[in-house]
Amino acid sequence: MQVCCRRLDCGLWIASGYSGEHTLQTLLSLLDGRFKLPARSTLSDKHIPVAVADLKSKLTEKLTDIKAAANVTVDIWSDRTMRSFMGITVHMLEKSASTYHLTSYLLDCRRFAGQHTGENTGSCFSEVTAQ
Repeated sequence: MQVCCRRLDCGLWIASGYSGEHTLQTLLSLLDGRFKLPARSTLSDKHIPVAVADLKSKLTEKLTDIKAAANVTVDIWSDRTMRSFMGITVHMLEKSASTYHLTSYLLDCRRFAGQHTGENTGSCFSEVTAQ
């Protein structure tokens, strides 16, 4: 197998192309043979739920301690096959040291069933914000 690497301006090296077997595990074994990728089930059953719970806890704490207003945006769209999705994002100003910066958090992005009526949108929004 031949791996072509190049250095980015920031000083990191990346694989820009390789011939032969095209797997991430093969590339990683070339870089460090001791590293093994975790199984998909390990990620989806253990690591991701823990990370989601941690992030949800931190975000809930931030939203509870907010001293000013937060703005929420709701967007509904359809893909090419007419499946609808709804995204809910919260935006707020956060203070760090002596400056403020705008921060946005995606609360949820999910399939949206039914007509795009105010009642259906409100019901889905209430379900998300109740969590």
